Amino acid sequence: MTYATSTDLILTHGQDWLDRVADRDFDGAADETAVMAALDEAAGLIDAYLAPRYALPLAAVPDILRRAAVDLAARLLCTNPSDLVGDIKDRAERADALLRDLAAGRAALPPEAVPGAAPGEPPRPVVMAGPPRLMTRNTLRGV
Repeated sequence: MTYATSTDLILTHGQDWLDRVADRDFDGAADETAVMAALDEAAGLIDAYLAPRYALPLAAVPDILRRAAVDLAARLLCTNPSDLVGDIKDRAERADALLRDLAAGRAALPPEAVPGAAPGEPPRPVVMAGPPRLMTRNTLRGV
């Protein structure tokens, strides 16, 4: 499943950045095959984290996964260490942390993205019950 497009990369980082980091044949323009390969690899990584908990493909791509795919693909496109500046590295690390949280159940996707989920259903209250108390003021009176 595709979570992001080259347009998403351009909107986030700009055309000049993409032309610089994805220019594999040194013609001054981004190579679409390199961009698609990075986006596909990012999608595969996201699928690997989501597959144990969610039915894939998702019904819709939530913005949080679109941003994660863009951030992961941006890191993959930075083959030159000087291109992997702090912002790109930090965003990719946050995307990795989000995916780990989704896989561990510490975070969840929005219900509209998950097939079969009931959107808008409020959480149910926790009700606890047990046997009556044995030691109360009345039973301990006079002891």
